Amino acid sequence: LAAPQLSAQEAFQLDEITVSAGVTVAPIARSGVSVSTLDSADLVQASTPSLSGALANLPGVNVTQNGPMGSTASVSVRGLSERYLAVRIDGVDATDASSPQVQFNDFGGLTAGMVQRAELLRGAQSALYGGTAIAGVLTLDTLALGQAPDGDRYDVSLEVGSFGTIASNFAMTRRVGATTFGLALNAAQADGFSSAEENAGNTEADGFERSRAAFGVQHALANGWVLGGNLFRQISSGAFDEFGSAPQDGTSDETYGYVSTGARLFAQGQAWGWDHSVQYSYFGSKRSLVSPTVSPTSVFSGPYASAFDSKRNALRYTASRDLTQAVRLSLGADGTRDSVKTTALPGGNAILQQGGVFAELGYSPTEQLDLSVVLRRDHHSSFGGFNTGRLAVAYQLNEQTTLRGMASTGYRPPSSNELFAVYPGSFPTTGNPDLGPETSKGFELGVDHRYDSGAKIAATAFFTATDDAITYTSCQYAIDPVTQFPTGCLPGTSSTYQNVSGITQRKGYELSGSLPLGAVFSLDGSYTYLFTRSPSRAPLRRTPRHDLNLALSAKLGADTTARLSMQRIGNRPDGGTMMPDYDVYGFSLVHRLTDSAEAYLRIENLFDKQYQTISGYGTSDRAFYFGLRASF
Repeated sequence: LAAPQLSAQEAFQLDEITVSAGVTVAPIARSGVSVSTLDSADLVQASTPSLSGALANLPGVNVTQNGPMGSTASVSVRGLSERYLAVRIDGVDATDASSPQVQFNDFGGLTAGMVQRAELLRGAQSALYGGTAIAGVLTLDTLALGQAPDGDRYDVSLEVGSFGTIASNFAMTRRVGATTFGLALNAAQADGFSSAEENAGNTEADGFERSRAAFGVQHALANGWVLGGNLFRQISSGAFDEFGSAPQDGTSDETYGYVSTGARLFAQGQAWGWDHSVQYSYFGSKRSLVSPTVSPTSVFSGPYASAFDSKRNALRYTASRDLTQAVRLSLGADGTRDSVKTTALPGGNAILQQGGVFAELGYSPTEQLDLSVVLRRDHHSSFGGFNTGRLAVAYQLNEQTTLRGMASTGYRPPSSNELFAVYPGSFPTTGNPDLGPETSKGFELGVDHRYDSGAKIAATAFFTATDDAITYTSCQYAIDPVTQFPTGCLPGTSSTYQNVSGITQRKGYELSGSLPLGAVFSLDGSYTYLFTRSPSRAPLRRTPRHDLNLALSAKLGADTTARLSMQRIGNRPDGGTMMPDYDVYGFSLVHRLTDSAEAYLRIENLFDKQYQTISGYGTSDRAFYFGLRASF
């Protein structure tokens, strides 16, 4: 997989800004936190058409997937899975409240072409974003209204390739006076390959298709206020494989469907000496899993059809002002209401609500020193109040070197599934309404340095400790004579969820750098060392100890750039066994046809390596993708 250039990746870019690291937009170099960004130019250089493939090359990020593009993918940050990662798409919280743990469910189907800009903020950010942000925050922008030039701008692309892959993207912005419009249309489909490992005798291809539309508008009033709104709609479907003693083709009729809708209204401007921002957002999702027949070796005893429906309404307000030239104060409040409908919930639905207030104090006594303190108080309808905080420091040692550090606390609230779900049967599982939140403490120290030659290097050491993990445990149950549902749990026979006391450690370091090698070649890379330990002192599942990414780029004349990349994953447990180490290579070639158009070639798995990211699930053979892209 092609590693993105460091110039779009690490936190010592003086001219790079972050939209997620604080209440207000700020230079990354002065934020004190670990931030990586990718723009559309970075994404086209990747050797894979998936967004998760490009994210996998960022420091601290590991991706696993249950088969081809469109299948379930997991993105972990510093050993914390996606249920600890807050995801914002066009300003909308896109995590699915109906999932077993509230998390983003669409990493497997996101194509790189739909994203104009991606920003990954690492480390616990609950003080700014509430729960589900222990790993950090991923912000995706598909409309780019804030970067729209005057007049009209169009971006189009078409990509075709192996496994019957076709992906098309159209984006446009129009700025006329004080008003900006944006539209983005995306479609992708593929025949795919077997999710279950083909070398184990599985031959049924698992394809997918998806379409997405997004629209946005913003208008600047004469008094300086900006009003706006945006919405998106996505429809996707595909196939998956059954699971027995190992993943398997099964009866070849397992399908899924997913529909999501997001909307946002916002206003921002200045009044009474304060900068104000208020926004309302909505996110709804509908998921279905259907298997009309199952094979005798499946873990399911018979046919099944599951449906999940969630709706989230959220409101957020912030006010900021400079108290002095060196001190900036921001105050805020937010609230979220999640409504979930599934047949697993007694009565068919559940509602969870959360509200919080927070304050951020920024202090910059000199041009070299920046400090930020965030304190937050939340109240959750299931467990009551919770406090979080974050301290971030950045110090410009000189024009070339920045020192930074962060200490923060975080939490993950229990989901409606963990609190209330009931799964009757031979081994019934019940939720536990007395669950409290999972908690975390995290620290990191980093240094970023630029050399006169143009080389760059960044190093970050990090440590995260989580406690009160929400875990399956066995229990006894009693059957309510009216509802016939289990009503209580005691240790013994069935299962429920419990907060289990015990520290889970995730610690290590991230290195990244960029090295010019003369006028033609340059070398980019990142390496993550991750040590994990559960309360039982075992390493965490599917978290590699070593994750190395290297990319050698070459300028082949004025209009052509070639890129050879390598990713090596080592020391990775899965299901009690150690998975084989692997290294996989990719290649990309980008050629400028005109000032506004370019053609590109991606080759995924260049040397046709046989490997697995998850035990029993297949990965792509050598695959070729050809695309055309134009901006005008």
